[in-house]
Amino acid sequence: MLTSLLLLLPLAHAVTPAPVATQTLERDPTGVGIGAMIGLPTGLSLSWKPRLEGFSAAGTVAWDFSTGTFAVGADAIYTLATLHSPDIKAFSFPVYIGVGPRLRLGPWTSAYRPPIVALRVPLGMAFYHEGVPVEGFLEAAPGIGMVPRVQATFDIVIGGRFYLRVP
Repeated sequence: MLTSLLLLLPLAHAVTPAPVATQTLERDPTGVGIGAMIGLPTGLSLSWKPRLEGFSAAGTVAWDFSTGTFAVGADAIYTLATLHSPDIKAFSFPVYIGVGPRLRLGPWTSAYRPPIVALRVPLGMAFYHEGVPVEGFLEAAPGIGMVPRVQATFDIVIGGRFYLRVP
């Protein structure tokens, strides 16, 4: 059994496809990103991407039309992998995960009965074009409200940001 595995190892290496995931490229936007997002919630989106490989921070100030609440939040983000397509060479698609607090404020008649302090886990994919300081993103963020009671929360948005290079 061990002998057959050792004989098959070079063959397995020969047919293994090239990976599509790489680290963040130099051409990806860095600095301070300012933009907007639509969905649940809809509003302003801010981001800070230092040159530190794979790490960033994002914040939102938004209105959730489905619940009639004002939402603010901040997330620490880690890029798991950056996907590239051989057919679309000028684009990169970072896949990320994060964690952060969310505060919702609004009328007591809202379905969420604010104020709600929640912990959310954003999962998303961004897309960049080579040399253009613009980022598009699609994000879903399940979460758990902890104050004043335990309850599930969920955000889903699509948005974009323009990056200002900060020295």
